[in-house]
This record gives sequence, structure tokens and C-alpha cells, in this order.
Amino acid sequence: MISRAELAELFREDDRQRASHAEWMAQREAQAQALVQRNSGDAGLVLKTTDNALLPAPQPEPSDEEPWAFTELQFDSLAQVFAAEAKRTRMERERAIAPLRRELDYLRGQLDAVLGMLGKSLPANSPEVKSTDVADLPAGFIRRRRNDAAA
Repeated sequence: MISRAELAELFREDDRQRASHAEWMAQREAQAQALVQRNSGDAGLVLKTTDNALLPAPQPEPSDEEPWAFTELQFDSLAQVFAAEAKRTRMERERAIAPLRRELDYLRGQLDAVLGMLGKSLPANSPEVKSTDVADLPAGFIRRRRNDAAA
């Protein structure tokens, strides 16, 4: 397992690399803008500047004290990911249980039909049948049949 000190060092190194990359990108953009030719207006084009241009978003300051702190955007993104994962897990669980529920409903229907033939019914809130609910067979239900051929 990684210790907090190792984790903090990894975060500091990541912050250094990100700052280095941002500096390199700024230099690259400056060089690219220097290569762009400005039109002097000879071709009839008019160059305009706008005061309401979008400003780049401020970058959060790297902090050695709390390298695991999230920005609000990161926190919201993580919340959406966790909510989506919870929904996916719940849907998979329901998909796995659905055939079992159908089978259970079928068996309850069969049991209800058998009990209906015996003059009983399942209680509304419980699928269990108590031993006192089972009807006894009428007297003489099982009797020996006389075989006419044997007589």
C-alpha cells in the first residue's frame, strides 16, 4: 500500500510536470502567433479587436498541504460517474432477479390453483400455507378396487 508521504510526492511531481507542460504550450502558442501574417488591409479586409474575448480559466494553485483536494468541477464529475455506476449496478441486479421473480409468480399461481381446488386460498400477504390449512382427504378416498377378473 502506498503511504501518504509517497502519495504527496507523486502529486507534487504531477504538479511540476503540469506546470512545465503549461509553460511549454504557452511558448509554442507565442511562436505560432509570431508566424501569423497580419493583413495590412490592402485586400480590403478589416481587422477588428474585441474587448469581450473569452479569458482562459484560472488554474488552481498547487498546494503541498492538500494534494488530494478536488476542484468543484472534478467533484461534480466524480459524483456523476458514481451515480451512473450505481444506476448500472442496480439495473444489472434487477435484470438478474427478473427471471426468478417470474418463476416465483408462476409457482405461486400454481399453488393458488391447487389450493383453490381444495377449497382453500393463499393469504393475501403471505405465500406460506399453515399445516392447519391443508384439507384431509375424505374417508374412504383410497379404497381397494375389486378386480372383477380375479373373482
